[in-house]
Amino acid sequence: MIGIGKWEASVNTMMFSTSGIIEIKDNGGKYEFIYNVPERFKDVKVKILSIEEEGTDTLVVKAEFSILPGKIFEVHATFNGDTLTGFIKAPIMGSMKVKIKNGHRIG
Repeated sequence: MIGIGKWEASVNTMMFSTSGIIEIKDNGGKYEFIYNVPERFKDVKVKILSIEEEGTDTLVVKAEFSILPGKIFEVHATFNGDTLTGFIKAPIMGSMKVKIKNGHRIG
């Protein structure tokens, strides 16, 4: 399985900037994501729709956020040792790509 562990990363756009912690677990051969929402987004619920492996080092996660119902976000996360890189395809303003920054393992 790819990316098992606890990771911290940030995203920055003109509209918002935030960082977050995601824990990826092996739950009986299936991926489980635990997303620790920053305090200012504590009421936002995240629904994971699918998780697929792409190659040997990348996960593609499709998710929906309660503040934007019906909008599907696609996260491409590539893991290399203790680093995480990638981008988020956000279904706003067309199909905006937001780079994942400073991704690193914290546990």
